[in-house]
Amino acid sequence: MVDVLQSLRASLATAPPAKRFELLDAVAATCLLMARADGQVQAEELARIRATLSQLDDAREVSRIEARLNSVWKELAAQGVDAMLAEIVKQLPDTMARSLALQCAAGVAFADGHYDFEEEVLIGRIGAAFGLGEEETRRLVVMSADGS
Repeated sequence: MVDVLQSLRASLATAPPAKRFELLDAVAATCLLMARADGQVQAEELARIRATLSQLDDAREVSRIEARLNSVWKELAAQGVDAMLAEIVKQLPDTMARSLALQCAAGVAFADGHYDFEEEVLIGRIGAAFGLGEEETRRLVVMSADGS
């Protein structure tokens, strides 16, 4: 997971500020989708999301991360999964960014020690929406499982 974060962090470092926040929001949204996939957001999942965003954003202020998560949470509740996925796809410019966001989300799926059926189904939906294909999606999930 560390390599994933380093790659995404390097991409963010060179992105213009507006694009940077768009990418962070897309990662946060992808991770929150995963956290609520099984119907319950576990404390370990939220902790993983906060840790991921902190590492990506160099944010020392928990309030910034909380505000980002709360904003995405409200959008998710209002739009639903399919609409949120469509928005996320627009925010992630290329296959590399989408792969990294999927890996971050898979890390959230493993954070509570369980990889539930609902999480597996959602990972497949995310992979399909991101245009990654089943085999690549599985490979990224395995990489996340090994690094979590």
